[in-house]
Amino acid sequence: MKSLQLVMMLCVLLLQHGMGDEDVFPVHLMLQAAVGQEADRVQASCVPDAAAARWREGFTAAVETMMQKTKRTMQLGLASLARGVLMLLEESASCGDLVTFQQLKGQAKRLEVLASTRSLAGLDASVKYEPLKSLTVGGVDVHIELNALLVAWQMNRGPKEVGSTLAKFLADFSEDDAVQAGEVPDVPEEPVAAVQHRPGSLQRKGRFWTTMLNQALSRLSVAGDRPIVDACISDDLAGFHADRFDEAFGRMMQKTQRSMQAGLRLLATTVQALLATLEEGGHCPQLHSSQGVDRLRLSANRLETLVGTRSLINPGVKVKYEAMQMLTVGGLDVHLELNKLIGAWISDNRAEQVGDGLAEFFEDFNAKEETEQDTSNGQESMQDPELVRMMLDAVAAAGEGEVVNCFKIGQLEAFAHQVEGSLEHMLKKRRKTMQQGLRELADAVSKLFTSLPAECRELPGARAILQGASKLRKLTRMTLVDYGAYIKYEALKSLEVGGVAVHAELNAFIAAWKLRSRLEAGQPLGILFKRLSSITGHDENEYGDPRNEHVLLDLVFREGIDPRMHVFGHRNYFPAPVGLPPRAMSDHSLQAWVAVLVATLGFGSLYVPVKNYEIYDGVVYQWFQCCGILLAGLINACCRNDWDAAGHSSPGFYVCREGLLSGLFFQLANVLATQSVKSFGMSNYFTTQKVTNLGGAQLA
Repeated sequence: MKSLQLVMMLCVLLLQHGMGDEDVFPVHLMLQAAVGQEADRVQASCVPDAAAARWREGFTAAVETMMQKTKRTMQLGLASLARGVLMLLEESASCGDLVTFQQLKGQAKRLEVLASTRSLAGLDASVKYEPLKSLTVGGVDVHIELNALLVAWQMNRGPKEVGSTLAKFLADFSEDDAVQAGEVPDVPEEPVAAVQHRPGSLQRKGRFWTTMLNQALSRLSVAGDRPIVDACISDDLAGFHADRFDEAFGRMMQKTQRSMQAGLRLLATTVQALLATLEEGGHCPQLHSSQGVDRLRLSANRLETLVGTRSLINPGVKVKYEAMQMLTVGGLDVHLELNKLIGAWISDNRAEQVGDGLAEFFEDFNAKEETEQDTSNGQESMQDPELVRMMLDAVAAAGEGEVVNCFKIGQLEAFAHQVEGSLEHMLKKRRKTMQQGLRELADAVSKLFTSLPAECRELPGARAILQGASKLRKLTRMTLVDYGAYIKYEALKSLEVGGVAVHAELNAFIAAWKLRSRLEAGQPLGILFKRLSSITGHDENEYGDPRNEHVLLDLVFREGIDPRMHVFGHRNYFPAPVGLPPRAMSDHSLQAWVAVLVATLGFGSLYVPVKNYEIYDGVVYQWFQCCGILLAGLINACCRNDWDAAGHSSPGFYVCREGLLSGLFFQLANVLATQSVKSFGMSNYFTTQKVTNLGGAQLA
């Protein structure tokens, strides 16, 4: 016995483990869809499980942040999305040097820069957002692409669709080197005018660059580190980058929009190339731990991204320049800082002064980091009142009355968690999971509303929602009757519960909850359960409430009510007010056994034919209950071993044959009503009904 229990427990654990693995989002399949033609090189073995788990968690948090639908949360969510992609691609380096990976990295880096760029008072910010209307990032409209990605993720469309929509979204942030479809090609750059300044002899020396960079890095770091030593930079390397600086400043001094953009980009790429060369050379080991180096590299990368951002009309949409008046890059006014840097360079100032100018200019492009704790705290503070307002809207949509101080935050958080689980099952779009999701949703709503104070439950809206939840609970808990008779579902087409179509109402609730905000999900929730309350019959407390089970037990075993009222209590007994005398018992044993046989087959039909009929279950349950009582009485009589063969009866059981047969005739007409109308027409149905009722009346 113990070994059998162990085997069963092992089977359950294996089943649970298999179900859990099936529900995990396969990140490597998502990457395969994102990379396209190089998909065969992305296998599960080269995507670490830890990285995949971190990406799933981070992407889910990013989506939840964006779904709060404010400009700030949209910026935070986009930046978090980009960082997650970069992390996943870096951790999946063992897949090989894929061209698509490099493209996705570049696109994600540009998205991160644009999403995290902020300007004073939000003027000319890179992210411009109007909920449900528009979203532009760096002047590029990405509203449709981001919506497609969010829908694919929220509606569980699978890893392939998530990967393809993610790739399409990131493609909006591609390099502007090649002419993209629909974009205006670049005008060939004008040749650089003769530069009035050539680097002096000191600017071409390694020591000058060592001092200049150390001064800049100490300004950019908190610790004031100076990681570069004389051996790091040779005179040849210094001369090469001095020429690049001079070329960049020369382009800027042509004082046109395009030349300013080209000069800024050349300055940014030169700084990045210099830092990369120093790190690869191996002569500056302290560079790898320098905070100033990290900040300078990040700032240069952000500058390159901002000046390279383009729109359909303006190739330098993030650079706004008027000669001798103003210069903004990504909404940041850098006119004075750039003038100081150029002035220090062309005037052959000391290396420290050039380093200060370099640090002040690039410091404007430092990312303003925010802690995850602050973000999460902000989310929690916004969620609590949102759930309360949602339930107020739900009650108002289902009926009248204001629910004041009825819902507690703890209950609503548990409710939200249960709803999330139910929707996850529904979105798998299979009949079984839809039934499971509906059952869990009904449980969540019923549990929440039954816990309300009495005065809150009496409001019309609350009563309607509770009634709808009660009927849905009853229908989704039928184990003996086929689900298909009460819940009819075709994925993406239709859903009927108890004969009431709720496909549109359920879709409206899911879309509001998953794609917009929980605040907007209240009204669809109220409308959904108000419609469910219109289902005919199926009230849970009519048959399914455990508190009413004792009535049937009392009826069978004479507990708690007048024994004279029992079918089994006295032979052929009728209460005095009926006015009918006791009748003599018949000796026709054949009629008795036929009656018992019909009752048995009627009860057995619960398993065989009746479940396929479209009938009102109130009548069927009346039929089954009567037949069940008769069988219970028969079993009781057999157990008592006091069956009277001569009288075909027992003190614990009595069958009134004529009453049973007449009841069967009456119920036959009701049970077959819907099917008869469908098969024979209305007139023939009425004829059949009259005949069966007449036969029942004659027997009675």
